[in-house]
Amino acid sequence: MERSLTWNIFDNVNEFLKKGYKGGSMNDVAKLFSDELGAEDVAVFVYEKAKNSFRLVGTTNEKLKGRVGELKLKNLNLNFVNKLEAYSIYGISDKMPDEIPQELNFLLKLSYKDELIGIVFLKKAKIHHDKLKSAAVDLSMALRFLAKYIQLEDHLKKYTLLGRFTDLFEKTFDECKLMEGVIEIALDVLEAEAGIFAKKTKDGYEVKIAKNVKIKDNFIPLDHPLVVEVESNETVLYTRKKINMLSLEEIVDFHVKSMIASYISTQSKMEGMIILFNKKEKEGYRPYKHFDDIDLSVLKEISRRYSLAWSRLQYYEQIKDEVSKLEELRKKHEELISILRQHISKLSSIYVISQAMRSSYNITNAYKILLLGMTSPRGLDFDRALLLVKDNKRQVLVAKMWAGFESIENLENHRKKSNQRSLRYGDLVQYFREEALVVDFSKGLTKEIEGKILHYKGHPILERVVLRKKIYHVTPNLVKGSTKDIYDIVEFIGIDDFVIVPLVGRWDTIGVVILDNKLTKKPISDMDIEILKLVSESAGLAIENAMNYEELKNKTLSLERQKNLIDYLRKFSESILQNLDISVVVVDEGGKILEWNRKAEQIFGRPRENMIGTPIAWISPEFEDIWAVAARVFETREVLYLSNYLLNISGEDKFFDIKFSPLWSIDGRKIDGVIITFEDVTTRYILEQERKRQEKLAALGEMAARVAHELRNPISVIGGFLRRLEKHIDDEEIRKKYLDILRNEIERLEGIVNEILEFSRDFRKLDFSEFDTVELVREVYLLHEELLKKKGVEFEIIADKSEIEVFADKSRIKQVLINLIQNAIDEVPQKDGKIRVVLEDDRGKVRMEVRNNGKPIPPDIKEKIFTPFFTTKTDGTGLGLSIAKKIIEDEHNGKIWVESSEDRGTSFIIEIPKEKGA
Repeated sequence: MERSLTWNIFDNVNEFLKKGYKGGSMNDVAKLFSDELGAEDVAVFVYEKAKNSFRLVGTTNEKLKGRVGELKLKNLNLNFVNKLEAYSIYGISDKMPDEIPQELNFLLKLSYKDELIGIVFLKKAKIHHDKLKSAAVDLSMALRFLAKYIQLEDHLKKYTLLGRFTDLFEKTFDECKLMEGVIEIALDVLEAEAGIFAKKTKDGYEVKIAKNVKIKDNFIPLDHPLVVEVESNETVLYTRKKINMLSLEEIVDFHVKSMIASYISTQSKMEGMIILFNKKEKEGYRPYKHFDDIDLSVLKEISRRYSLAWSRLQYYEQIKDEVSKLEELRKKHEELISILRQHISKLSSIYVISQAMRSSYNITNAYKILLLGMTSPRGLDFDRALLLVKDNKRQVLVAKMWAGFESIENLENHRKKSNQRSLRYGDLVQYFREEALVVDFSKGLTKEIEGKILHYKGHPILERVVLRKKIYHVTPNLVKGSTKDIYDIVEFIGIDDFVIVPLVGRWDTIGVVILDNKLTKKPISDMDIEILKLVSESAGLAIENAMNYEELKNKTLSLERQKNLIDYLRKFSESILQNLDISVVVVDEGGKILEWNRKAEQIFGRPRENMIGTPIAWISPEFEDIWAVAARVFETREVLYLSNYLLNISGEDKFFDIKFSPLWSIDGRKIDGVIITFEDVTTRYILEQERKRQEKLAALGEMAARVAHELRNPISVIGGFLRRLEKHIDDEEIRKKYLDILRNEIERLEGIVNEILEFSRDFRKLDFSEFDTVELVREVYLLHEELLKKKGVEFEIIADKSEIEVFADKSRIKQVLINLIQNAIDEVPQKDGKIRVVLEDDRGKVRMEVRNNGKPIPPDIKEKIFTPFFTTKTDGTGLGLSIAKKIIEDEHNGKIWVESSEDRGTSFIIEIPKEKGA
């Protein structure tokens, strides 16, 4: 009986592993268990380690038969099952999984040694323990060993199929076909659904072969997790749980369940990778449906074999190259014989070219004959000839003409046509002369070099060619080993193999010709160099003769052209002057009008013929002031300006920007007159005034809030001390103390109000007068002398003149200086403090600088320093510098700014015009 049960179990399990669920063989095993153990119902579950779950494979229970192969117990406590003793039966009504019918409330653990094989649920009957253990052992061993046996059969089949690679490698000599064959065999051997072969590039992996799968853009970037894994580990195996880590949905167009990959290397260099996706479904039961370690080792062996086959292909290609080189050597010997014949022909062509050039007196035709002789198959037969003519004044070579063809096809066609014409030797001179008359070098290559120059002075090659009159052959090896100084020529002509030939005249080098064989790639031989030495002098003399003739002809024409040009320029200048959109008036040293253009006629309503010769001061009283400024130009010899100058024209006020420029003599030493330009800026002036008014109004709102803030503190103090005074009204000492505080706060409040009124006042009548700024600074110093000595501050006045007069409101300028010097006293250090006031008479302006050696002003504070109410002090309104800016810039049309640095300290600089309106 025991033997019969054992064999029956093994036969049914074997059939189940080979054919799967369709035969119902595991249901028969469950029936054998039920009959042998006397159980009413049995359900057999196999443990699938890869998925960490139990799958129903056979049962006698009618409720579960429809779910065989599908039902999986994922929530069964695995720790609980592992703790159970093998081949013993346990009641589990309190731990019954929801998927199991309640009547199957006993559990039997199946295992081999410590390896969990599965579990059996039973509806208990009277069971003999020995029979139970024997049946459980038989089923456990059948599931364990038969599964291992079938797995070994699969592995044997894989290694047997690897023999197909030998045939593939021996018969394939094309890399693409080799890659495709490798992928097809790998898919078959490893039973994969899809696969790719990718070659490594600079930026990633390019997919060369893809079977049953599409890769996005046929490219996998280097930073993709899949690439990182393969390059780091040589081979990788990923099952369903780890697939999500690779972000495969970014590159693959279908669902990946499992995957194996291996990289391919040759001579320790990464060449590519093979990737296989998803194990194919097979007949029979398998505890898992993904690739395993054996699959990975097989793929690694496939990669190794491919690397050997690839290396074999490389050696095959190298042998082919060696055979090809031998064939090329034979051809070179034949070419050498042909070259010698060509050189003999070229020697006879030299005389022909010289004769043709000497018979032409047109320099352009002489150039053309030379270049045709250099490039014609009947001449020296170079591919291209570039002519550069020497410019003695600039000491440069100027590109003139470039003969040749832009493609090898055009060159070959030209040679065929040329060779079709049968000419006797004596007719070649006439042939070159006629060709020079019809050929057009202005197109094609010549267009590329128009206006380009090369400097020969100090040039390592060109100086030798031009000054020493030597031919120079530049080769690729010379270019590689030289400095960058010769790259200008290489870039100029676009090739690194060429020869430079000097064209030598009687006394000097006329120019150079650069010859190359860029299209045909023919080498320039030593024999070619010797032939060109003969051409160098004869061609140079012929060109020199043509140039002398051309020069004589051109000088004759030049005199006539210069006369015509002078007439044209005189009329052109007159036209420009009369059509300018600004008024131009020119006066001489006596104030008489020399020029009065059309715009001046329109603005001032006076015709030109009436104004020429009239003193400008006679026009009107305003023009007396204009003449006074113009007269100063003769003294200062500089350009002077009047901005927004008011003139009454025909009863209407208009504003002008007036510029007074010296009219220098031709030699530039003497001023012959003054050019006065009047630009009507009335509209601009009105708009600027309106803009300033609008900005003032916009600032009032902000100022009101800041005024309230500035007044609040002293008012609060006054209110507080008044309340205290009420409490101590009878205490004379405290009352006197509080009254002094109140008086000080009221004076402070009055000062704040005065400063605010000063800043916000829109217009103030100014008292302009002429005074000495040096004396004014001394007055301000006396006001602060006691405080300066008390703080030990060194005070210095530096002026470039003993007296520097200015026309301004003295009291307002004094107010600015007091503010700046007081600020400087506050900022100098306690020890070694220094303040310097520097005064300069600077071209119609007075410049005053108040400098101190205190700490530099930070950039963020420097930007806001002239902003109203901005201050870094604990007391003060922050209006001092704002008022100073208003006085200097708005009232005196000047400028004020601050400069501050660690080494020079801080300087506040003022510039104001010396005269009103300047």
